[in-house]
Amino acid sequence: MGFGAALHSATFVAAPLLAGFSVTVMGLVLRGQADFRWPGATLLLLTASAILLVASLLFGISSQKFLYSEDELKHWWTATEFENRKDDLSEHQQRDFVHWQWQGWRAFACYNLGIATLAAALATLLAPLSRDDCAVAACKGISSVVMAIAALTVLISGSVTSWSVRQMKQPREESS
Repeated sequence: MGFGAALHSATFVAAPLLAGFSVTVMGLVLRGQADFRWPGATLLLLTASAILLVASLLFGISSQKFLYSEDELKHWWTATEFENRKDDLSEHQQRDFVHWQWQGWRAFACYNLGIATLAAALATLLAPLSRDDCAVAACKGISSVVMAIAALTVLISGSVTSWSVRQMKQPREESS
């Protein structure tokens, strides 16, 4: 329960916004490379994050074609056609629902990994420079460590969530 709403929020709202944020931060890092300790690593992690978040969106979009209700089926067919095909349509709908779950798992896995990668990128972005004074270096160092811990937490939590969602039935290829 709640899987559909969570899938919709993650893939159609959060993922595109966060992918755009990743690309924007890439531009900032590229323009001010001297202001960051590890600009290369940051750019690599931001690129990976943007790609994973866009992949989440694509898997979310792909999953939508497999989710429909019996009422929608009734609107696609005449009443007579629907009654004549009701059993076949019900079986097809059940198979499609499993495909929806499977594509949803892919979307969540990419989303969770994208979030963890974004947090790791922000941790590298916050790393203090050797030229920073003690107070700034300490604050940036603490912020970087906190963000790295957040990245690990998101990675572990996301992995557990993705694994539990993954336990749903995988679609089987139909025999010809």
